[in-house]
Amino acid sequence: MNAPFEVVVGTTDRAGTAAFFGAMGFEEVAPGSLRVPGAASGGIGLERADEPGEPPVPFSLGPSAIDIYTRSIEEASELLAATGASLGKIGELNLGPLQLRQRRVLGPDFLPLVLVETESRRSSVLDTDPDRLCSEVHSVVWTVADIEAERAWCDARTCSASPAFGFEAPGVSDLLDLPRSPVPTRMCMISDQAVNPIRLELMSFPEDPGPHRPGRPVAGIWALRSESTGPPGKLRSP
Repeated sequence: MNAPFEVVVGTTDRAGTAAFFGAMGFEEVAPGSLRVPGAASGGIGLERADEPGEPPVPFSLGPSAIDIYTRSIEEASELLAATGASLGKIGELNLGPLQLRQRRVLGPDFLPLVLVETESRRSSVLDTDPDRLCSEVHSVVWTVADIEAERAWCDARTCSASPAFGFEAPGVSDLLDLPRSPVPTRMCMISDQAVNPIRLELMSFPEDPGPHRPGRPVAGIWALRSESTGPPGKLRSP
């Protein structure tokens, strides 16, 4: 499987959404196509949505966030706030050697984006551009009901799927504004063999089944697009 090269985002405010990503260094290289200079992938493809997006609902199933690395959550947050974005709490996640600071930011149409600050980054344009504040799209988080079933489905399609692991961390509740803390959580990563961006992070809340997020024609994260699949595709089930 080739790694997806862009996230398909439905929006009722194309100019506002382009400005939102522009605050992080994305540039429009073609109508509706946003890229970070120097990055081979990790772009955004904008498409017109017929209905505005909806606020996030805790534990909801479906696409949950676009993850982007940053060298400074505070600096990136200031730039995004200037576009009218809504800033959530900063959540800290400590999983052994992996330590993260994260903040969810809601852009136009309540588009969910998570800024990720860590010294343990996977590959991104930040590796080769020391002056850049934010990376291309690092990953997309997708909440599923049965993480093992989705992992097996991806495995059968020549994706590289890491083993699922479970944890309970207050930082997840802070990040996603969940109603209690901590919450049992399971995650795994789906990628190409080289683990290039864009990666797909599957997440589940085994004790907290949630409703399905609305899809097309409601604005939001619609799909991942790869050169091998052509038209936007999506997971077998949310």
